[in-house]
Amino acid sequence: MKPNYNEKILFFRYLLLSILIMFFLSEYFTKPMENILTNLSYYYLTLFTNVQLINNEIILENGHIFLIIKECIAISAYILISLIFLSIPINTKKIYKSILKSYLIFTILNLLRILILMTVFIFLGEETFDKIHVIFYEFVSGVMVSIVVIYYLKKHKIKKIYPFFSDVKFLILEIKNH
Repeated sequence: MKPNYNEKILFFRYLLLSILIMFFLSEYFTKPMENILTNLSYYYLTLFTNVQLINNEIILENGHIFLIIKECIAISAYILISLIFLSIPINTKKIYKSILKSYLIFTILNLLRILILMTVFIFLGEETFDKIHVIFYEFVSGVMVSIVVIYYLKKHKIKKIYPFFSDVKFLILEIKNH
């Protein structure tokens, strides 16, 4: 695929990246995501156990509490997806479609991760949950982001990516030519 270089597009990509990073770090993103993930988790758990949802806390019969916090949302994954896609020169419309699809797929995978962990806690206990949670937190989230990003890069036939480098090279050549 032919790189998409243009000063305006380059500026817009990095402006959008900055805005997205601020958005993902803000409560305008984290609070709604906490609510969505909490509610979906609650409805899932009601399928096979008695739970209550009080003040965004999922309370099990035995008194254990599930609480979806910022770390559960995996904010850094959304930032990483944005960073990768907006730091390489892909066709502008394809960038935005790929980013949105990547966010959606990652959100679904993240929800599945949360539901699996809750199921492990309920059926296999807290000790097994703690062990698996560390693996999911440290490893699986990174793998999920990688799979999503690699899928879209392959879909757009991008064989080599040099985030930021390609843009810096372009800017240096533009400066030399003017």
